[in-house]
Amino acid sequence: MDQLHGLVPGRRLDDPAHRPRRPPSHRAAEAVRELHLRRPVMTPEQIGRMLADLQRRMDRIENSPRLSHAAIDNTSVQVKDGNGNLRALLGVQGDGTTAVNIVNGPPPPVPTAPILAPVLGGVTASWDGGFADGAVIPMDWARVEVHASPDAGFEPVPATLVTTIETAQGATVVVPAEGDVLVRLVARNTSGAASAPSAVAGPVGPAPVVADEILDGIVTASKIAAGAVNINALTESLADTASQRYVDAMADPTAWTVLAQAPGGSWTFLTGVADAPTGSTVAQATGYTAVRGVVQMPYDPDVLYRVSVRVRTTAASAAGSDTVYLGVLGIAGDGVTLVNRTGANSSGAQFYVAASNAAQPTASGFVTYTGYLRGRASSGMGGTAPDPRTPGAVHTDVRYIAPLAYLNFASGTSGSTGTMQIDAFTLEALKTGVVGSSNLVAGSVTTAALAADSVTATAIAANAVTAAKIDAGAVTTGKLDALAVTSDKIAANAITAGKILAGSVDATALAADAITGKTITGGTITGSMIQTALTGERITLNEADVNKVLVYNENDVAINELSARGLLVQGTSGAIIWLNPNLTYPAMSLYNAAQTNAAHVAVTEPVTGDANLELISGTFPGSGYTKVVWRAALTRDAAAIERYTTDVNPARKIGGRLFLNSALTSVGYINDDATTQNTSLNVEANYVTVNNGRFSVSAPASTFSTLYVEGNTAQTGPLLRVYRDSDKFVVDKDGAVTVAGRVKPMTGESASLALQSGWTNYDATNYGSATVRKTADGMAYLYGRLQAGTVTSGTLIATIPSGAGYWPLVRHAFPHRAPQGGVDVTILVSETGELRIYDISGTITNLSLSGIFWPTW
Repeated sequence: MDQLHGLVPGRRLDDPAHRPRRPPSHRAAEAVRELHLRRPVMTPEQIGRMLADLQRRMDRIENSPRLSHAAIDNTSVQVKDGNGNLRALLGVQGDGTTAVNIVNGPPPPVPTAPILAPVLGGVTASWDGGFADGAVIPMDWARVEVHASPDAGFEPVPATLVTTIETAQGATVVVPAEGDVLVRLVARNTSGAASAPSAVAGPVGPAPVVADEILDGIVTASKIAAGAVNINALTESLADTASQRYVDAMADPTAWTVLAQAPGGSWTFLTGVADAPTGSTVAQATGYTAVRGVVQMPYDPDVLYRVSVRVRTTAASAAGSDTVYLGVLGIAGDGVTLVNRTGANSSGAQFYVAASNAAQPTASGFVTYTGYLRGRASSGMGGTAPDPRTPGAVHTDVRYIAPLAYLNFASGTSGSTGTMQIDAFTLEALKTGVVGSSNLVAGSVTTAALAADSVTATAIAANAVTAAKIDAGAVTTGKLDALAVTSDKIAANAITAGKILAGSVDATALAADAITGKTITGGTITGSMIQTALTGERITLNEADVNKVLVYNENDVAINELSARGLLVQGTSGAIIWLNPNLTYPAMSLYNAAQTNAAHVAVTEPVTGDANLELISGTFPGSGYTKVVWRAALTRDAAAIERYTTDVNPARKIGGRLFLNSALTSVGYINDDATTQNTSLNVEANYVTVNNGRFSVSAPASTFSTLYVEGNTAQTGPLLRVYRDSDKFVVDKDGAVTVAGRVKPMTGESASLALQSGWTNYDATNYGSATVRKTADGMAYLYGRLQAGTVTSGTLIATIPSGAGYWPLVRHAFPHRAPQGGVDVTILVSETGELRIYDISGTITNLSLSGIFWPTW
């Protein structure tokens, strides 16, 4: 003000001559104030210096940084392009987080087409990190999506998304596939905008598994799907064998169906049965049990069929020695309808050609029952047929037969005791036109049964007469024609040193490689196979002129191999380790004893020089899929552990997931079948976020805080902020609390007052009934309006309910004024919950309870 006073020379703003005239009564005060306001008058020179000083100050302000001491408090700065379009938000985002959020970015350029290559179980898709037409990667690039479909010309949609490539350097990923697929790539930026899809690559299918890629012995029966190999796929000799003989060693529970069983009975399959003659498995029936085989053999009436069953009783039934029925089940041409010996659709009265109510005591051990069938008849055979010369016949309508057994039959349909075991069930069609030992009853062909000269040399099959069949001395030199015995007629090792005259064998009589001496010293063996034994446990080198080493077990099964294909080792349990070196990096597979499942360890090189380690577990059912695996991958500057399916295309990620790279760690849950469930906790430098999830803390009892938040001394932002559409609850750095709504107690209790002495509620609709409410801080409040009853001093007008802690600890007197003007009254609230009126100054017609409250503690 001192400077402004001097701007007008000769005229002071505080000059009494220029003030409005005031009454004389104020002049004394004016004189005092005037004394304080007087200032000297400024000269033109002083005014000039002051203006120059102001100019210098203004220049300093204009040339200084505009935001050197600026802050963005609880909001964000919008960044727009030259056309006014919003392109970024810097600061507090709409969800309450703080970030630099790039929005509305233009679509990224089209990535180059992927390069596809077949692998087992799918194809690899490689992206080189480039873009079409040599475009440069934009700064807001986020990832490349890999889409696959078997349909030509497909357009990428969420259903075709297989996986993503998160590195701008490019990478190689595996697309699971069972057939040919086409692959396209789509780039996305941080705004979520997608590029146009790349050119289509493909079709390319998974690499086939060819014979020379399969190790000897690695494909077992358990690896072949049911129905995958039919009789037309077998060689003629194998097809003939398969169609004529079915043997069940009782190792497969799915091969049998229970037809009838006593209550409390059971039908189970046991393994590891050491005394089982066929393998080490048996089927066991406890109590009365009727079962049939699932396999149905076509029935040819012109073929002789043999049924053989080996059974024993391990525990006698309550009835004593039990009985069995063994034979075949007749089935009509539709493959479903049963046909018994009378033609009825029933599992009873079937064809029990092997055993019909045969006693089976425990002392007998395993007993083999055999019966024969051939032909059809209007009434099938009911009894046993143990002689192939008199086989039983089935009913005319039978077109298929299946194994059938009734066990513990004498116990009756309610018998639940007694235990029988089946070791093997054989059903075979015997070749016609050839009489072999299997077709003849022991002792049925004797010398007396043969006609003279009926057996000549031409009637004897090659090698049918062996040394064991010729009596000693029966063949002499006189019985041999000249030159009848040549080298090809002499069995190996038949001529020993004791049979050769001294000097009769010289070097010219030895054929090449005829010497198999026990010790060979020096020299080189070329083009030969070396083995430690002919059969059984042995090691062979260069077998079949193939450069490999094989190790056989006692059953003549090759269990170990060392060759150019790699190293295969099979343990005594049957488990297999296969190390395959014929890749960029070696790979290892580990199979279980049954070879039904395997885990894999592989190293890949998507970028030259990389060595990405990948571990894949064996498959297991889960999340509604039959084949699910866990995968752990350690790649170029990233690592992940995730769970995904392998029996659908594209693979579905379902379950927990851990991802790490140089910028963050993400722990979460992902479900490609229900993406709304996807939740993640991301840990970045000095920052942790939870996406699409709730955060719950369940702490044990402790002297420590359940939730503790500590800000740095230099903290300027809020310590706590609760946001939904706008700030709802904020605790600033100094502890000041801002609440958008009203603060409600976490707990609150209320109860109605019991009105006394004729007092009633006054206009309860507008004022409410007389009520006491206790809040979480322990304060009790009254509200409501009462219509007067008895109004003498000391009248009890209401009582407060007991038992809920509403009563005060001591008496409280509340001076109160009734709504009708000029009437005062004192309301006394006692420690026993009584409300009484005192000190009444006039006539009371009604009384308000508002403003009456007390602590209950």
